[in-house]
Amino acid sequence: MSLSPETQQRLVKAEEKQFTNPRNKETLQIIANRAFVGMMGPFRTGKTAVSLMATQLDPEHFHFVPSTTNEQVAKILDDTTTGNLVQYVIHPTDGTLYGTYPNDYQPDKHNLMPLLVGEPADYVLGSPFEKAQAIGIFTDPNSLEQRITTSYRDKPPEKLENRLIEGITSAQFLIERHKAGKLSLLHNVEGELEKSAQALIDLVNGDRESDGDGVAYLERTIHMFEKMLRDLATNGETK
Repeated sequence: MSLSPETQQRLVKAEEKQFTNPRNKETLQIIANRAFVGMMGPFRTGKTAVSLMATQLDPEHFHFVPSTTNEQVAKILDDTTTGNLVQYVIHPTDGTLYGTYPNDYQPDKHNLMPLLVGEPADYVLGSPFEKAQAIGIFTDPNSLEQRITTSYRDKPPEKLENRLIEGITSAQFLIERHKAGKLSLLHNVEGELEKSAQALIDLVNGDRESDGDGVAYLERTIHMFEKMLRDLATNGETK
């Protein structure tokens, strides 16, 4: 999407304040009665797919939070100063502006939403929701590598490089937070989306424990990302 110079300038100013976004009284009152589940993990691990499937399996208790994106960039930018937004974030890799409003979060449901790791995650999870949970998604590194190689085959190498660096940061964040007891890990099993989504439901409901082999999978994922980066540097493509 092409943005005017004025809008680009507004984005720069908004980026500086995205993690100190003030909320007005009405916004705070609404989210104080909402349950939130932040879904985190490296790119292409299935955060959105697993979340959406969970809402299909149990629509009475699970809801996927829609993010307003660049298509409504002017509205989001206007509301960065009104307090009407629960949160907004500018994606560090592609520059997409995302924002959510109080009514995007439904009452009496677990509201699932993918989060960027680091400050974006800390800001949203630290918001005064009635309840907030952090879940990290991981998957088999070999299958993940195949998906990434296929989806980025015709894209510029620098785009893949940026996402791989981002992926390493995400995996490291999940390991760190899991070891600190601040995040549960969930295995998105290749080819078993419905089973993985049911595991998410059970994990959120307290009927399942964090997947114990998650750290090992994430460490292998980091090594895979690092190898792909080396291949890019050497050959301009991954093997």
